[in-house]
Amino acid sequence: MPRKMCPARQAAKDAGAVRFFNGIPCPRGHVGDRFTSSGTCAQCLLDRKQTPERKARDAARAARAEGAEERRAASIWPASRAAARQIGAKRYFSGVACGRGHVAERLTSSNGCFACLAEMRASFTPERKKYQAEAARASYHKDVDASRAKNKARRAADLEKHRAYGRLVYARAGDKIRASWREYYRRTKDKHTLRAAQRQAWVRQATPKWADMKAIAAVYDQRIEMSAASGIPHHVDHIVPVRGKNVCGLHVHWNLRVIPGKENLSKSGKLVPELGIDLTAPGWAHLHPQAA
Repeated sequence: MPRKMCPARQAAKDAGAVRFFNGIPCPRGHVGDRFTSSGTCAQCLLDRKQTPERKARDAARAARAEGAEERRAASIWPASRAAARQIGAKRYFSGVACGRGHVAERLTSSNGCFACLAEMRASFTPERKKYQAEAARASYHKDVDASRAKNKARRAADLEKHRAYGRLVYARAGDKIRASWREYYRRTKDKHTLRAAQRQAWVRQATPKWADMKAIAAVYDQRIEMSAASGIPHHVDHIVPVRGKNVCGLHVHWNLRVIPGKENLSKSGKLVPELGIDLTAPGWAHLHPQAA
């Protein structure tokens, strides 16, 4: 005949509870919860698990966590992996040392320590570093358009998350980023000067003799007024780019428009189809007043 289950345990089993409490001490004197499945004292099971090795690990974990609160307060990175995932941050800082004693940021994707990762990369041979760099470039250039479309779609899917992460990174390393750009410009100043000279030459070449220079100057004056009124830098954009991939436009007033600088930089040398310009129609600027 099966042993009759105590009422408290039976009630816990009927309710689907993992533990129950009957108030009766176990053989070792513990008065606490018991597991519904076996009736075992939870404290007894915990004591059996507290081996010297486990106690040493717990003590080491507690030592690594000392001062974590102060270190987290001094960092601008998310304090937990879950918080980093919410804003799309690629790293977080818990303030707790890793198993090797590094107090550093951790990867959100794998929970890996950045300091450990840096040590591992530093141990790579030059041949391995070269191989990894070539493999990454080959993977990207295998289908550049698909890679760009994938990155663009991922960003558009959660734009605010990416913007929040960008602000976080700039707040974290803004001075370093600006210094890096200044150093890059100093090293490549001749290249930038040449590019600016080429741009001026392209514009001169795209300016016909019959162009209305006063009307062109008026567009550039409008750019100054709009920038001052809005507080947002504006650029003069060529609707049909003077140096496009498949088409080249003229530097004339009806091919110019004033738009925010950010929009112009993202447009680059592309033709915007949303403007509805039919380049095959004669006098397209007059057929499409919005392009004027």
